[in-house]
Amino acid sequence: MQTFPTVLSVALLIATICQIVVAQFNQCTGSERCITINECSHFGPHFNEPARWSDSLRSEFRAKVCNRERGTGGNVYKVCCDNSNRKRGLEVLDLEGCGAYSEDRIAFGNDAKLFQYPWMALLKPKYGTFLCGGTLINERYVLTAAHCLKNNDIAIVRLGEFDLHNTTDCDKRGELCALPPQDIPVERGILHENYSGRRKVNDIALIRLSEPASFNDRMHSAVRILTGLVVFVACCQTVTAQFNQCTNGETCINIRECERFSPHHNQPAKWSPSLREEFQKRVCQREKNNGSSVFKVCCGAPSIPDETKRMQGLELLDLEHCGSYTDDKISYGQDAKLFQFPWMALLKSKTGNLFCGGTLINERYVLTAAHCLVNNDVAFVRLGEYDLNSTIDCDKHGECAMPPQEIPVERTFSHEDYSGRYKMNDIGLIRLARRADLNDNVLPICLPVSPALRTKQTIFFVVGWGQTHNALFSNKLQYTKLNLVQNDACQQQLRQKDKFVRIVDSQMCAIGSDLSDNCSGDSGGPLKSISIQHSRYVQYGVVSFGLRTCGKQSAPGVYTKVEHYIDWILSRLEE
Repeated sequence: MQTFPTVLSVALLIATICQIVVAQFNQCTGSERCITINECSHFGPHFNEPARWSDSLRSEFRAKVCNRERGTGGNVYKVCCDNSNRKRGLEVLDLEGCGAYSEDRIAFGNDAKLFQYPWMALLKPKYGTFLCGGTLINERYVLTAAHCLKNNDIAIVRLGEFDLHNTTDCDKRGELCALPPQDIPVERGILHENYSGRRKVNDIALIRLSEPASFNDRMHSAVRILTGLVVFVACCQTVTAQFNQCTNGETCINIRECERFSPHHNQPAKWSPSLREEFQKRVCQREKNNGSSVFKVCCGAPSIPDETKRMQGLELLDLEHCGSYTDDKISYGQDAKLFQFPWMALLKSKTGNLFCGGTLINERYVLTAAHCLVNNDVAFVRLGEYDLNSTIDCDKHGECAMPPQEIPVERTFSHEDYSGRYKMNDIGLIRLARRADLNDNVLPICLPVSPALRTKQTIFFVVGWGQTHNALFSNKLQYTKLNLVQNDACQQQLRQKDKFVRIVDSQMCAIGSDLSDNCSGDSGGPLKSISIQHSRYVQYGVVSFGLRTCGKQSAPGVYTKVEHYIDWILSRLEE
């Protein structure tokens, strides 16, 4: 499954080559014209092979498809396309700044020097480790071998890497360091049309990146692909080659005064890659204070209430359309139905593992558990997933959803008083790098932000792809019906296995009627119920911990009580 634009409910079905069903066509704007897809260079040589399109190219098709005509061989699609003004070929290559060489940087040994070959790229598949190399030839294109792309498996291109064992690379003197490398999703791969793996001829290909690489002119224009020579020598001891001028009404202020970098102003190791990149674009001055560097960044002044301020907190929650529920979608089995729980999220690590759950609460924020964020390892959030084994999920009636959206993480917030040892305040937020595309399979859940959305019910549901009773993990989304357990009774039961367990008012417990009670939920996933007054799903808990007795012994699961943290959540939401 993947992105489902808002206007589509069934959207794209790939039954045969380019046999695509769309619910609504788009109007072309600007200089774009509605032309047949084979005439639009943006879809490359594989315009009639959607199975070989990248996720982002499928999304672009849905946003640009403008007409469908019947041809002799089946449906012929038209897309909004502008072939006229786009730079092409030689125009997009930087012949002045490419491949710069300086004599003092060349060492004729085995080890390269930091910054010596800034165009090198590593190709990473959807699952597993790096498997091929490549070279950056402009900010959107990487040159590689066709045999590296033949399985259409490359998902990420890493740029600016040097030592795979180091998070931050520095030269031998430790004076000059580079930020961690850029991992950029692949928009599409373009293999030579006459490539033959058997005869090993025409073994060349291009990768188009989903976004431009961040160039930096550090010391010479050659060092372009460095992720900004913004360097962390110690806690916020950063070396920059060039400071930025503030624009658009922003002023150059101490980084501690800029809310965008909170709460880890002076802990760059806890920043996400996108926040590091933002620092690089915003840093405007460095001052010395007691021998340490203090950095200033371009930042908007603290907001003064007026008509033009950014929306924050409760304003950003859609209380009318969240947590949609209809009777015909509920079945009391183990497998959830497609479209039944469209707020479910999966957290994906930098190495490609899906390791925790979460819930979409608005277009830019996912609610999860703090223990899922402690290692700062979450790189992507997957939305709209159902069956992990299927690329396209369909229900029994043939209604299908697009593949899921994988959205990079902009930054994370763990509760400042979270304690992994005592399992307290186990709640966190993730801000996505871009808005989620809301559709029938990607929608926010409601939070108990008002008395009307709070509940005295004792029946709840926990949902996830978690462990099943036979100790396996389910590929299909599962849910289990649970009963509320009072905290004192919960603590008494749990202390039979762990005498140090303590349940407090900011937590809640629930248990199932069989041995599956603490199996189906993912860490960070939701404990929810249906608001009788509003007929909507409301999230009341976040999966925190249990005794890991799935299928062996019935025991309550412990959940962070969302109602207790509403103010904390709302204070961190911004447009």
